[in-house]
Amino acid sequence: MKILSLLILISGFLIAAEPEAVKKPWRFKTTLGINLGQTVNQAFIGATNGVGFNPGFQFEEVIRLYSLPHEWRSELTLTESWALSSPQTAFQKTTDSLNLKSSYLYHWLDWFGPYGSAKLRTSLFDGYDLEASPYTYRITDAATGLQHPETPSSPNGTFIFPLTKAFLPLILEQDVGVFVQPYREDDLLLEFRTGVTARENIAKGQRILTAVGVIYNDTPVRQLDNVYELGPSIGTHFKGDLFEKKLSYRLSCDALWSFLQVPITSVDSAKQFSFDLSAGVGFNLLPWLALNWQFKSIFNPAILDRVQIMSHLMLAVKFDH
Repeated sequence: MKILSLLILISGFLIAAEPEAVKKPWRFKTTLGINLGQTVNQAFIGATNGVGFNPGFQFEEVIRLYSLPHEWRSELTLTESWALSSPQTAFQKTTDSLNLKSSYLYHWLDWFGPYGSAKLRTSLFDGYDLEASPYTYRITDAATGLQHPETPSSPNGTFIFPLTKAFLPLILEQDVGVFVQPYREDDLLLEFRTGVTARENIAKGQRILTAVGVIYNDTPVRQLDNVYELGPSIGTHFKGDLFEKKLSYRLSCDALWSFLQVPITSVDSAKQFSFDLSAGVGFNLLPWLALNWQFKSIFNPAILDRVQIMSHLMLAVKFDH
């Protein structure tokens, strides 16, 4: 299945050598969004003294080929943001997400055919829990279930507890199946998919905080392991434009039921279900400037047995060609 990932990623470039079936089959879209916030409080009634700084950005590159019977779509999204607030003396990342997805669809009919897809999801930087005071963490070992305490170090006045390494956890997925596109026009696409998905959760030795709410001592931490999954999957993709492309929207969701997990974990059937949901709305203020809202929700119990949610609003510069 891992070989499939490489084949899908390069298939679009190989197809480009074939004669064009339609005019301008290739489309490219580049988007760069930036947010920046700073607050300074000194003896201001009702506010804590200190300085807050919140920089962040999002980069997105979309490549599409539509030349029947071939269709190829690839999307790269990198989202990063950090926060620094007194009395802490180090930046703490609040968003660190790298997503790559590539899909190849072969149209037996204009609206139906087989497809293959590969996905990658990870983070670029090390992950830490930063605190202004020393706290004890209670770590549960992934293999034995035994617990042991650990207290973080404080090299610069901020107590730093390491959680994850760069590019870990690394989530890889490969899908094969069939698709249906009951409606496809320039301003609207509706697509459904069903198939089989293999997923590799590469996370051995990484740590995640499992506390619900704020806990100031004896904080529960779970150590992760590698988990490999296989099962049937379904997905949908819906996107379009309104008001002469002044407003754009999109919604996509993929769900997997993992009937096979290695190693076999002590989870019931309800926890073998996982999903990846994303949505977005864009307001085009100028031909090259947009206000974008994006939402993402992930449930992957092999990593974290809770729904992960991320949402952000950014002013973005975009380039279509």
